[in-house]
Amino acid sequence: MFMIKTVISKLNFTKVFLLSITSSCLTLGFIGAVNFLINKQVNEVNLSFDLNFYLVLVLFICLYALTRIYFSYSTIKLSQNLFWKLRTDVVGLMSGANFKEFKKLSDQIKSCLTSDISILTQSAEHSIYFLTSLLTMFLCIGYLAHLNILLFFITLIVIVLGGLCYYVSFKRNQFFLKNARAEEDKFVRLLTSITDGFKEISIDPNKKKNLGIIKLGEVSKQSIDLNTKAFTGISLNQLIGQILFFTLILTVLRYSHSYFGLPVITSINFVFILMFLRSAIETTMVLLPSLYQANIAYRRIINLINILKKAPPESQEYSQNAFNNFSKIILHQLGHSYSENTNKEHDFDLGPIDLEISKGDIYFIFGSNGSGKTTLILVLLGLLKPSAGSIMVDDKVISKDNIETFQMLFGVVFSDYFLFDQVFNLDIDDATVNEYLKIFELSLKVKWVNNSFTTRDLSMGQRKRLALISILLENKPIIVLDEWAADQDPYFRKKFYEQIIPLLKRKGFTIIAITHDDKYYHLTDYLYQMQEGNLTLIHREKTNMLQL
Repeated sequence: MFMIKTVISKLNFTKVFLLSITSSCLTLGFIGAVNFLINKQVNEVNLSFDLNFYLVLVLFICLYALTRIYFSYSTIKLSQNLFWKLRTDVVGLMSGANFKEFKKLSDQIKSCLTSDISILTQSAEHSIYFLTSLLTMFLCIGYLAHLNILLFFITLIVIVLGGLCYYVSFKRNQFFLKNARAEEDKFVRLLTSITDGFKEISIDPNKKKNLGIIKLGEVSKQSIDLNTKAFTGISLNQLIGQILFFTLILTVLRYSHSYFGLPVITSINFVFILMFLRSAIETTMVLLPSLYQANIAYRRIINLINILKKAPPESQEYSQNAFNNFSKIILHQLGHSYSENTNKEHDFDLGPIDLEISKGDIYFIFGSNGSGKTTLILVLLGLLKPSAGSIMVDDKVISKDNIETFQMLFGVVFSDYFLFDQVFNLDIDDATVNEYLKIFELSLKVKWVNNSFTTRDLSMGQRKRLALISILLENKPIIVLDEWAADQDPYFRKKFYEQIIPLLKRKGFTIIAITHDDKYYHLTDYLYQMQEGNLTLIHREKTNMLQL
């Protein structure tokens, strides 16, 4: 199986193979030692104490124990390395993915990181044990051929017969396992709906019943049904194999001496090896379904990685300060089209937009829902690719080669912001942090200790203030705010527009804010209206801001 080869290759094939051979050979040595003692017991009436033999036996047992301990340790360590290597690779590709592509794949990425990689990691251990059982099985079969060639061929016929039964049934079980994995994706999407829409669900019994009971019940019922069919079939295969082997063992004990004239001791030795062989074959059969599940997970991971790799290549190494001394950012005939909708009557097009952003100025943008405000911000930030036009910083055109450097100009608090548990700036002055905490009236609730805030357990408005403080501490020259003041009480909203924004302007920040607080429109340098994807300058009033 390609997946097994790939997994083991990632875990250092040579080391794994040598450990597997050593473990299998020691198992065979243990079988040989037991058979030797059985033969001695049967053939010698007075079994003498052989010190050398028992010293060798104790040494052998210690060697076997140490090998198994190291084998287990190496298997666990290597599988954990694989687990975090895969997670790191996927997260790394995810971090550099195209924003639009990431939004499409978010549920698949969650499923990959939480389910597929865990399944594949478990399969790393299973692959090694599968290989060990397979080697043990072949060594036992070779030992059987050495004892008696006729009984060896009878055993081989039983193994082939059991293998055929298993193969025919397993093809059917594969279908059930594959479809059961698809139900896991449905569960992840449902879980995302429940967690992201928890507030809406909490106040609407119909949503709670539909998502938490009906939909979840449908997914669970289908998953239970598919997995039950698959694993029942697998258990039946194991039962058939056990019946065939027990029948073989009874046949050897009953007829090997009377029909084939074999010595009793040979029959006993043969049966003893058969017990180990049965265990090795059963282990192999038990592991095959999990390896098939891992194969499904592996293909899903590879498919996801290939999709993420198709995202636009990362830009050249960026310089954080390359554009910090900019004078103007110019958007010329900038446009973006949402082309996913096949119904052209309802496609949304942004632009063409012409906008000049001067360093240190304040820009307010307002407009109705769906007018294109957020789309404009996403295109400006490089999260959505423009379908037309260009962005320039002074005389430099922004392209894929310098987009990351350009993006480092912006500190953003989105309407659906995420408050990180750290500040991404290694050079932070404690006095500056405490100043901002005092200005934003959080100093009694939040402290700055060991380069981190002591709590994020705040009200929605206070969390948004802390998010803005975190962005300001990153000291990026342009601050972008999407409906930032919407969650503030009237008192702090007034303070934000009349005191904080002028303060930030004096500190040299450029501010671009999406806002519907028309009461404060006169406090901006430039006021723009977004309507049906077009941006219109409403007024320019820099004198008010300069006087504040």
